[in-house]
Amino acid sequence: MHSHLHRVAFLVCVPLLASDWGHSRLCAQPGLPEPAGKAPSSQPAAAQSSGRVIVLGIDGGDFRTAKSLMEQGQLPNFAALAEQGTAGPLSTTNPAESPVSWASLNCGQNPAKTGVPGFVVRSFEEGQASPLPSIGFFGNEQRALDQVRGAPLPGWSAGLLAGVCALAALALFGVLFRFVLRVRAVPAAVLSGALAALAAVGGYKLRGYLPEHYPVVTNRLETVPFWEQAARAGVRGVVLDAAQAWDRHDFEGCDVLAGLGVPDARGNYNGFTLYTTDEFVFARAPGPDSSTPSAGDRLRLEERD
Repeated sequence: MHSHLHRVAFLVCVPLLASDWGHSRLCAQPGLPEPAGKAPSSQPAAAQSSGRVIVLGIDGGDFRTAKSLMEQGQLPNFAALAEQGTAGPLSTTNPAESPVSWASLNCGQNPAKTGVPGFVVRSFEEGQASPLPSIGFFGNEQRALDQVRGAPLPGWSAGLLAGVCALAALALFGVLFRFVLRVRAVPAAVLSGALAALAAVGGYKLRGYLPEHYPVVTNRLETVPFWEQAARAGVRGVVLDAAQAWDRHDFEGCDVLAGLGVPDARGNYNGFTLYTTDEFVFARAPGPDSSTPSAGDRLRLEERD
């Protein structure tokens, strides 16, 4: 009945070297009081301890399964960690769904505060008599190009693009006429200016064909992950395959590689294509017959000598 409560994430916290880390590093945040018996410090938290901590999270991990495997000797490293520290089942979030649990784990807040309440949420639209289901852990929006990191198109205004094109054309044709073709100065200037004017008009018109906005798959997370809090306190961190952690600004002091939930290169949520020689896969192009239960496509490849 309650078995799902322990299956969303199996966590292992491994203290390395010194382990005053929990107080002197992660908890040394602006506005948090020092524990009794410890004088406030004016030095960055990172300078007070050389300890390190590794947090390993396994999506869908079940403590009872892990414990059984440890007792069978199949997880010797986990067994050693359990013997050296504390091990036991932890309750998860309500609902017990991956994006909900990862958001709460990342930020130490409950789903009512993280902004990620479930895979599906109720949506109330204007003029709608009854609520309808909608996606609860990511969204889609159009952002201005200058607000999109790594946008493939420049977010310049029409005037700026016209000016850049004009200056580039003036410099290029000025060098071409004056120094390559040996045209006299006045005719060279006139010709270069005329062509620069045409380039400016072309640049201005070109901007009208480029989009003002770019589609973005957004993360609904509204709270701050613990690694950003730690970095703000002077503790550097590296986060690999971080679930529910995409669509955030770069933060000095922590290197984050987003994992579960990160959009694909086409701007879709978690789309993928699996190419296989499996004889029971018949689709050779994306379509209804190629879809998988997890939003991807599976396509057949033919082997050739």
